[in-house]
Amino acid sequence: MTPALQKPIALGADLVIHSATKYLDGQGRAVGGAVVGKHDVMEEVFGVVRTCGPCMSPFNAWIFTKGLETLSLRMKAHCENALALALWLDQHPAVNRVYYSGLEAHPQHVLAKQQQQGFGAVLGFEVKGGQEGAWQVIDATRMLSITGNLGDVKPLLLIRQPPRMAVSRTHRKRRQAFRRAWFVWPLGLKVRKIFSVTWHEARCTSRPVRNIGSS
Repeated sequence: MTPALQKPIALGADLVIHSATKYLDGQGRAVGGAVVGKHDVMEEVFGVVRTCGPCMSPFNAWIFTKGLETLSLRMKAHCENALALALWLDQHPAVNRVYYSGLEAHPQHVLAKQQQQGFGAVLGFEVKGGQEGAWQVIDATRMLSITGNLGDVKPLLLIRQPPRMAVSRTHRKRRQAFRRAWFVWPLGLKVRKIFSVTWHEARCTSRPVRNIGSS
């Protein structure tokens, strides 16, 4: 969400933790994080940071400060492109379901509108054909990077699933809930992908997946 789209302290949170590596920087230049809160709460946090050493370098801090100058503009573009892509996927005949809070059909759409100034740049969707259909989409991509990082200027494709051993060793009665939590569905029933839609126009972003479900 970033502070450009949601302000948790205004909603009652005492502390907010940001991964500055992602949208706050926005260009994949540095690794860092931030803890934000009221002065009395932050005194104890500052003590831990100062004595234990998890402080970022001055150069990284400068990079993140520069990133904040364009944060609002970047998040606006992220949200516009993500919504356009979500609407396109929602009408695609080879897509079963789209997960994006900006869609009115999303179960938390109203809550998101109340708490946020935008719906973010990450969305998920299920394609028809189970795992085979999902890997067909993945193998056909040309513009999307398959990686685990978010918030850079490039659109990304993520595959969310835990290690096989973690699922196999889970208690039998808890396996189904575990798989749902990790977006894993056995026997190829569902595989969900997540896009981080960025500066590319939504029309360009949709090109690599326009042949969803085709041979």
